[in-house]
Order: sequence, then structure tokens, then C-alpha cells
Amino acid sequence: PAVRALPADLRTVLAAAALFGEVAWLGGVLAVLRGLRQDATDSGSAADRSRLKAQLLQLMALELVVFADDSRIEGDYEFRLASAAEGPSLFAAVAEETRRTMCRLAGQWLATRRPAAELVLAARQAELCTAGGDLGRAAPAWLAAGTLARAAGHQHRALALFALGCACASTDHAGVACDLRVALGGGLLRLSRHADAQTVLTEALHLARCADDEERCGVVRLRLSQVARLLGDYERALDNLDAAHEHFGALGAHRWISDVSDEVGRVHIARGATDAYKTALQHFLKALVLRRRGSDKNAVARSLCQIARVHLCRGHLPDAGEALQEA
Repeated sequence: PAVRALPADLRTVLAAAALFGEVAWLGGVLAVLRGLRQDATDSGSAADRSRLKAQLLQLMALELVVFADDSRIEGDYEFRLASAAEGPSLFAAVAEETRRTMCRLAGQWLATRRPAAELVLAARQAELCTAGGDLGRAAPAWLAAGTLARAAGHQHRALALFALGCACASTDHAGVACDLRVALGGGLLRLSRHADAQTVLTEALHLARCADDEERCGVVRLRLSQVARLLGDYERALDNLDAAHEHFGALGAHRWISDVSDEVGRVHIARGATDAYKTALQHFLKALVLRRRGSDKNAVARSLCQIARVHLCRGHLPDAGEALQEA
């Protein structure tokens, strides 16, 4: 009842605030309201800002808005819609085209203001860009949100975010559409969903070719080889690795070439042919040489640990100890 009795301008402020979810920011609401008038996302004049502050103070007096002591976005006021507020229903009552515009404006504002490591806001930005039809920003936003979720150890949530990105990324954005599928395929691989990963990565290879991107083609081929190895199709794994080596060789991408050499070694070990460990060790040593040329000491240490494991399997304990000591 309190919301329905509000003047139209205050109902519009609540609707714009509801776009951001549980919390909103003065600058974001202002960007949406001004954008509706002139399709601009800047924060506007001092008069506009003062007017919005006064409106928010009215809503606070009615206990419909509660301001936070601290804001996750530096230099802005953060506030929460009280439980009695009907912001979402007010937003739903707005005309569809206006809702799309409001979502697009809110997504653009969050893209430039949100903290880089804030997963909730990253996902909300992606949702807003998608709802606003701004797919050029939506796809990379889903990728960023999924990457943050994966880094935080939320594998299933990361898969869901990557999948949402895949759904809105077309061949018009072939590069990011490929990256989303590579990320999704990698997540499926970690969860041992090998067949699903293969399907997604095959789509990624098509998109990488559409983008005419040697590095992306090589990365997808490398991931496809990992799937083939885990499925026991060692010949197909080696074929994909040969193709990946060609792509990375054309770029002189030593970091990726070393990853290819490592994977070739793993395929030989998994296949278990004659002198498998000896052959694998040769490829692991090639990878180590390439990694020593770079500045990533962590990569060198991981490579040394892998070599030590091979020495242990061959019964060469002094060599294994030496590699581990250096690592």
C-alpha cells in the first residue's frame, strides 16, 4: 500500500533501483533515469543528482529504502530496498521496450563501476546486458562472471554462467563465443563429463575458425586432445596435438607449445606402449626447456614435478630427487 500511494516519480526511482537486485547505488539509478530521457549513461548535472538524493531521502523516511554504511562501489551511495518495497513489480509494470533500455543502461553503468572481483555484481551486469539486448557486452560479461566463479571454486555455478554466455553469443562475436565454449568445455572436463565436453569443444573449434584465430584454434585442439586421451582415443588425441602444434608454431607461442609437449607425454603414458615413460620424458624435457625461457617460475616448478614423477616410475630415484629439489 505504501508503494502504491507514492507519486509517479518516486515509483520510477524504486523501479530503477530494483534493476540492480538487492542493493542499488545512487549513481546507477541516476544513470538509468537520465538515460531514459536522453540515452546517456553519465551521472548528469549536480541538480539531477541533488534531486535524486532528495527523492531517496523521502523513500528512506517512509522506510522503503535503507542506506548502507559502506559501499562496494567507491565514491557512491549504496542502499537497499526494504522488504516492504515493491520495486520488482513496479519494474515489471514498465513497458517492455523501456525495460530493455533500462536494463541496457544499468548494465553499462555497472560495467564501468563494479569491483573487478565481485562475482554477484559481475553476474548481475551480464543479466542486465542480456535483458537489455546488448549482447556485445553480455557475452564477455558472462565469461568474466564464470571465470570469477571458477576461481572461487564454484565449478557448477561457473558452468551455469558459461552456458548462459554461450546462449547469447553468436558468430557475430565468434571470438568470445569460442572462449565461452572453451571455458565451458574445460569445466565439463573437470567434472568428468567427457562426451558433453567434446560436443561443446567441437562447436568452439568451428567458432575459432570463423574468427580466423590461430591461437584459439590451437587452444581448442589442445582441449580436444585432452578429451580424446581421457576417452582412450589416443590416435585422435595425437592428431589434435599435431594440429595444435601447427597453430601455435605459426605464432611462435612457446607457452602453448610447451603445453602441447606435456600433453603428448601424457598420451604416451596413458597409451602404455613400449618405452612410454622414456618417450614421455623426452616431451616433458622439451616443455621444460621452453618454460625456462619465460619468466613464470611456477610453470617451471610444475614441469619439474612432472618430470620427477616419471623418474620415480622408471625407478631413477636420484634423478627424481634432483628434479624435486630444484622445483
